[in-house]
Amino acid sequence: MAVLDSVVGRLLYVVGIVLMMHAAYSAVDHLAYLKAVGRHETSLPSDIVLETLLSLAFFIPGAVLVSGTLKPIALELELATKTMDSIDATPGFKVLNTRASAIFGTAQ
Repeated sequence: MAVLDSVVGRLLYVVGIVLMMHAAYSAVDHLAYLKAVGRHETSLPSDIVLETLLSLAFFIPGAVLVSGTLKPIALELELATKTMDSIDATPGFKVLNTRASAIFGTAQ
């Protein structure tokens, strides 16, 4: 079933992208036409708006199906797989400059 979801998801994803690119091209073409004839309208035609919404309706489910399984975000599950030494061994906790030279003097 996962293979079918992936194929359907990729198909929806590609169709959504193609429709979005076509809607963008249509919008640019429409604005160029309005500029050529000297008209000033503020809204796009309804077919371009509908095509944009339809492309989102294809693209969003396609992106969800292609993304695969999601990992849980609970911190306890992530920390259960690590040891305390690997958590605490980050460079942010290491002190590289100490006050030992002020206490004991500099080594010659």
